[in-house]
Amino acid sequence: MIDNGLIYELYFLFFDYFFLLILTLITSYLFYKNKFKFSLLFGVFSISVFINFFYGFQDHHSVDKKITAITFSLRSNSENKIQDIGKVIRDYSPDILFLQEINKGDEFKDSIVINFPNYTFVSNDNKSTALMTLYPVNRVEFIGNIQKVSLEIKGEDVISYNFHAPKFFLNYMNFHRFYNSLLDDINSKENERVIVAGDFNLIRNNTPRKKIESELNFKGALSHFGSGSISTFPGPGHKLGFFGSFFSIDEIYVKGIKISFGSTIDFNSSSDHKPVVAYLEL
Repeated sequence: MIDNGLIYELYFLFFDYFFLLILTLITSYLFYKNKFKFSLLFGVFSISVFINFFYGFQDHHSVDKKITAITFSLRSNSENKIQDIGKVIRDYSPDILFLQEINKGDEFKDSIVINFPNYTFVSNDNKSTALMTLYPVNRVEFIGNIQKVSLEIKGEDVISYNFHAPKFFLNYMNFHRFYNSLLDDINSKENERVIVAGDFNLIRNNTPRKKIESELNFKGALSHFGSGSISTFPGPGHKLGFFGSFFSIDEIYVKGIKISFGSTIDFNSSSDHKPVVAYLEL
């Protein structure tokens, strides 16, 4: 039997895309029937829906880059992870870099330490998430598979969750437990400044991500302060033909921290995700 929750998430995952497809088909049909005024009307409406869904319009010309945070899902079978990380660091010099789908074991860890000696590399041999930071690390723990790191930033304790959700269509119950672990841990503590970043494997309209904003009062770097294309999957190296990214499944959420600006990083990496960068201020 198919779980009702799974059907619900699939509905929200594809509803916006089906709505956009229907508008496009109506526009094409009206144009075919020589109903030019109506086709123009539906065409303009379709374009406005498309732009609203896939793009953000935050002004980025006066961004205060006091704290730079980046999340990057590297793709598990990639052989160029160190090179991809290096490009992000060279181009953006992030203060905090959340990584998902890293290689486990000493070889990868040693490569990080050798190539990026200015960063503290926080990882666990049995986990595929890791964090690189220029800030002092106070505490590290895992809530199941969710990495939780306490950073000291300008004298303040900032709790950072590195989140990589499983794919909901493979095991919906496990997926649901994963999100509940995050929500329960955040609710159980009175932390004033929190970052949740990573690969959520859901678009922002789905229920678990909506709870992060509506129930826990977080703001998303892309969903609230994004500029340009805010879709993160698939990345440039894995797109289908001339189509670009369709799904915004990566994000940086914050509570008790100001976001100046959020954006995807569009470069031809070996990952099937675009990194997300957010400029923050305590």
